[in-house]
Formats: sequence, C-alpha cells, structure tokens
Amino acid sequence: MSIDALNMAIKPGISSTSNIDQSENIYDNSGFGLYVLSELSSSFGWYVLGSGTSRIVGHSQEKSEEELNFSGTYFGMQLLRSPSQFSGILKDIITAGEKEAEASGITKKASGMSKLA
Repeated sequence: MSIDALNMAIKPGISSTSNIDQSENIYDNSGFGLYVLSELSSSFGWYVLGSGTSRIVGHSQEKSEEELNFSGTYFGMQLLRSPSQFSGILKDIITAGEKEAEASGITKKASGMSKLA
C-alpha cells in the first residue's frame, strides 16, 4: 500500500464500504474508526499504521512516513497519558471529523461503534 493510501485511510469517512449497498455493510463501517484512533493516539501518545511497502507513525500531532516491506496490514497505538475527559474528547474528535468529511463531500456520519466511550 502507498503512503498516500495510508494517509487517506486515517481521514474521516474514508472506507472500503463507501460504495457498497448499506445492506451489505454488515458491520456498519463508517470510515471513522482509524480516524478516531489516530487522532486520539497522536494527541495522547503515538500510533503506527502500515501495509505492504509503507507505514506512517503519528506522535504529538506530527506524522512521519516511511517505506518498508511487510506482508500484511497493521495498526498499533500507545497512550502515554490518559485523557482527563475521554468522552468529551471523543465527541470533539468525531464532531471535527464529521465536519471535515462533509467539507470533502462525504455525508456519512460516524457509526455507533466509533462513538462508544
């Protein structure tokens, strides 16, 4: 997978299920899961997302991009400090993501699973 594809994967509302019928989207995938996790972990720790020949690492609101060779796809994160108001921070991340997605022409909202606190 390319660096560009990984960067798209952590944008809000981006999902491989975007162009399938809702009845086939059995997990109610909205494309907000990786976005929420990457925003949360880059604010309170770090994350890594890699696939195939590329990976991105986010830490302290900065992101590095690297080429590598890995057979598969992975996401990992570590929180180095605890958010004091987790549900409020989660709501803020989702609200910002839904606005960003809407500005890009994506009308889908975060799923119930993305909103669990």
